[in-house]
Amino acid sequence: MGSLDWVGLFEQSAGAKQFIVSFRACALQIGMPMFFHISGRAQALSPAFGFRKTVVLRCQRLLLPFIASYLLLIPPWQYIDKEYDWKHPSAFHMKANPLAWLAHYYTSCDYLIYFDMARLWFLPALFAIGMLSTPLFLVAEGHGTKKGKQYWLLAFARWLAFAAWLHCGLGFTLAFAACAIIGEVSSVLLAVFMRFPPRRLELDQLEGVCRASAVRSWCALRLATLIQILANVGLVLNFEYAVIDPHRKDGGHDPRAAIPFLVLCTGFYVQGYFTQRWAEGAMTLTSATNREIPAWVHMFKLMMSFILLIVITVAHPMNDVEDGHLIYPIYSASYPLGRSFGAAYVIGTWAYIMIFVTMFEAHGNHVIN
Repeated sequence: MGSLDWVGLFEQSAGAKQFIVSFRACALQIGMPMFFHISGRAQALSPAFGFRKTVVLRCQRLLLPFIASYLLLIPPWQYIDKEYDWKHPSAFHMKANPLAWLAHYYTSCDYLIYFDMARLWFLPALFAIGMLSTPLFLVAEGHGTKKGKQYWLLAFARWLAFAAWLHCGLGFTLAFAACAIIGEVSSVLLAVFMRFPPRRLELDQLEGVCRASAVRSWCALRLATLIQILANVGLVLNFEYAVIDPHRKDGGHDPRAAIPFLVLCTGFYVQGYFTQRWAEGAMTLTSATNREIPAWVHMFKLMMSFILLIVITVAHPMNDVEDGHLIYPIYSASYPLGRSFGAAYVIGTWAYIMIFVTMFEAHGNHVIN
């Protein structure tokens, strides 16, 4: 009995390939951006520490699991990837004995030659993004203290170095570099003038937040989010995959191709942190326990619901990504059907984040109550 050719079945089935491609593109539009946004929110819910202790904790929670997972999971995956042949006459269609292959892999240079993070890439990426973002959070949390001034210097150095690296080191446009940091800069500056409320770990203090402070938190949250969305739109309009990641004969990618998506994920992470911190102050504005919810809050929610429905309707991706590259799930200014697809894509991502976060919060409140 011959083996079933799943690849042939997939290619020949009418509509099957397009359905899978569309589903994968939509899942990528939501999945990793949502992951980084929620990670930023989780960081905001944890106790505030200094930079040094934050580095130690992030190493324990991200780098150690990455190293352990890489040692245990990646070699078996590479064995299957390199030795599987569905035409090979064996029980599992493997061309080499697994124990002998793994023994050679662990005791030779293959371990370094075939280095591949595979699906574990998000752990070191989250660590790097978290470390780059920590000075910004420390400035926003305590800009008036003695250490706060040191954190200001660190934040300015981080912005300048990051923009210079993108523009001078990697060859992205100056507009791209500016859009990469403008959302973060605006959020930090807003946090200076519209201070965060007491942390969620001190809920008893939230009752003392005045109405004016709650309004400021509510406005700061929406304004910072709007600026971040506009910065993300500017980002995708100011780079071209055709320039930074041209086709290669070996089918490989230029390492710069990962940068736009990682910059976007940094924005999702940073905005998640600031959103969560301001949301704690805005809760006293929308809570009906002590006062009536203002009518303008209801009107805003109704209007946003209508806008979000329209956005997710028109912002569905056309394909995985331009030029047949199936790794980084965004469009650039060189997309053949128009540069506006990148803008629609990233706006759609933010719309999905807002909708899913609202659903998660509603479910959580229901469970708690």
